[in-house]
Amino acid sequence: LEDRLKNVMGDFRQARDLPKGLSFDAAVSNPPYRPVWTWRRNLDDERTVARHETTARLSDVITAAGSMLKPSGKLFLIYPAWRTADIITLLRTGGFEPKRARFIHARRTEDAQMVMIEARRRAGTQLTVLAPLIIWEGQGFYTDEVNGIMRSMRPNSY
Repeated sequence: LEDRLKNVMGDFRQARDLPKGLSFDAAVSNPPYRPVWTWRRNLDDERTVARHETTARLSDVITAAGSMLKPSGKLFLIYPAWRTADIITLLRTGGFEPKRARFIHARRTEDAQMVMIEARRRAGTQLTVLAPLIIWEGQGFYTDEVNGIMRSMRPNSY
């Protein structure tokens, strides 16, 4: 896919400093989840940065995507389900419209833990909420869907 993908290294908070004319069709982000004030900080600084909004916030990710994506570009996020309202609010403030959402549940009987959201720049309002993704079936067995996802990610799997 080298002819179709471009990897750009840098701090997305300085996205406006990227070379002019550089724009993308899509961006994927799994940013830090928790506002600093909501959880105890980890003693390991790297884990704190990865899990808490100490150096970057969700709004920073959305702002960067807005400056780097083409007018109809897509932004894909995965975030804790409890922040869904924040995500939708910040996406709309940043010029994006959530188009598809899928909640992830550990088990059928448990509340959603995560949400995957696809948003599009400058799009009309219509959100499709997809069927939930259930991770575990029974005691310690992945669901058929998760097994299929895992198989499809393995190199040379047929």
